[in-house]
Amino acid sequence: GVSNSFITLIPGLSMLQPLSHHLNNFPQIESNLKSHFTNAHILTLENLFKKGTLPEKYALEEIIQTKIPWFFYLQLSSIAHSPLIKTAVKRKKTEFEILIQAIAGQTKNALAAIYRLIITSRSLKPPDIYRKWTNILQCNLSDDQWLQIWSSPMCRSSTNSLRIQSFKFLNFWYITPCSIHCIDRSVSPLCWNCKKMFGDYDHCWWSCEKIAPFWKRIHSIINQLYGINLPFTREVLLLNLFPDTDIPSSTLEQISILLSSAKNVIAGKWKQTSNLNISDWSAKIWEYFVLDKITFNIATRNKPRDYSRFEKKWSVILSYLCSTESIPDQYNFLDFTMF
Repeated sequence: GVSNSFITLIPGLSMLQPLSHHLNNFPQIESNLKSHFTNAHILTLENLFKKGTLPEKYALEEIIQTKIPWFFYLQLSSIAHSPLIKTAVKRKKTEFEILIQAIAGQTKNALAAIYRLIITSRSLKPPDIYRKWTNILQCNLSDDQWLQIWSSPMCRSSTNSLRIQSFKFLNFWYITPCSIHCIDRSVSPLCWNCKKMFGDYDHCWWSCEKIAPFWKRIHSIINQLYGINLPFTREVLLLNLFPDTDIPSSTLEQISILLSSAKNVIAGKWKQTSNLNISDWSAKIWEYFVLDKITFNIATRNKPRDYSRFEKKWSVILSYLCSTESIPDQYNFLDFTMF
C-alpha cells in the first residue's frame, strides 16, 4: 500500500556507508592493511561495528588477520564513541537501506526498484516542496488540494517511465540554470532556451517564451478533444490539479497522460534552444501507448483479456493522433483493430 508519511531515505549517518567515505584516515593507511579489511569483508560501518561497538584491538586483528597500528585503532575507537555512530547503531534500518542491502551487487532492475520505493512513499505535505510550489503558484492552495496532489499519482498510466518523470518533476529533481549558478557562480543563471531570463524552475517549465506557446497549443488541443474548458493555469497543466467539475475519471486519466507526455518533451529538450512542437508531443504519446500496451499484455498473459478499459483509456487519444498524422513506421506492427 501507499504510505502516508514521506520516506526517509537515510536519517543521518547510515551504517551501510563505506568506510572509505566516512573515515578520513582510512584511505591514507597503507594498502596492505586496507586489503586485509577488504578480504575480511569489512567494507562498511556496519561491518566494522557489527555488534554495535568496535571490537577490541586483538579481536579486530584476529578478524583481519594482521597487526593494526595503535594510532589507527585509537582513531577508530574515537569514531566509535561519537554521537553519530551511537545514534546510527541504535536506530532501525529504513526501507531504503533494507532495499539497498537486498539489491547489493545487482545491476539489473536496481534503479527501477529504488524508484518504485520512492514513488510509493509520499508525504501529504513535504515542507520544502510545499513552500517551493506555493512560491511558483503565487497562491496558497487548500489542504484538500495539496492532498489531491501528493496522495495520488500525477500520471495514472501503468507505464513506469511516466510515473517516474511525474515524481521527479513534482519533487524538483530537474536541475535549472539558477540552481547550478548557486553552486558555481561562473555558470550563467540565464535560461538555456531563450538566453534572456533567469532560468528558475517556473521559467524552465512554464513561462519561457519558447515553452509558453507549446503549453497554449496543448491546452487548446485538450479542450477541443474532450469538449471541456480547462483553465490555463500552472495548477492544472503542471500539477494536474483539475477543478471540481463533472469530468469523468477516465477522461482525467487520459488528460494526465497527455500532460505528463508534454512535460516529458520539455525535459527531453531541457538544454536545447529550438522551439517545442506538437510532433514531438505526438511522438512521445505514441511511445507511451506502445509501452502501456506491452505492459497490459504482460499483466494479462495468463488471464482472459478484456480490452474494454484499455480501449476506453486510449481510444480518444489514438483517434486524435491518427487523424493528424500517419502511424510512425516503428509502430506499424501494432494491431489497432480494437479501436
